[in-house]
Amino acid sequence: KANITIQFDVVDHQTFHANIRKDLSQMVYYSAARFPVADVYLTQFFHSRSIVGTPTASVNFSHCAVADAEIDGARIEQDPGKQKALWSAAQKKISDNLCAIPLHEQLLAWARKSSVDYGYKFDAAMHLGPTITELSTIK
Repeated sequence: KANITIQFDVVDHQTFHANIRKDLSQMVYYSAARFPVADVYLTQFFHSRSIVGTPTASVNFSHCAVADAEIDGARIEQDPGKQKALWSAAQKKISDNLCAIPLHEQLLAWARKSSVDYGYKFDAAMHLGPTITELSTIK
């Protein structure tokens, strides 16, 4: 234990997103669900072009700018092995510079009524829940 006290202000979702982009705090608690490719996370969270408060801002709350060359290089690299090596190098730099500290990995579980038929075999999802499509029905 480090005897650190953190004050959280509970606000509605819209206010939360507005506030985190105002750069009000050195700490931002943020969860993300993105397409599971390293470039998406590395670019949005750790590229200098994504720093909040800049014209090209995304969700780089850490103001991290240590791995731009590796992130950019991996994005255009044609050789999968070299691309993975660049992503790995970027992540090492980000970790070594403490740009972010992962607190947890969120594993999601979904419940549904047996009367719901998704219309497809549901194995997993890249969304925060099963996708309802034009094939989905309620019996």
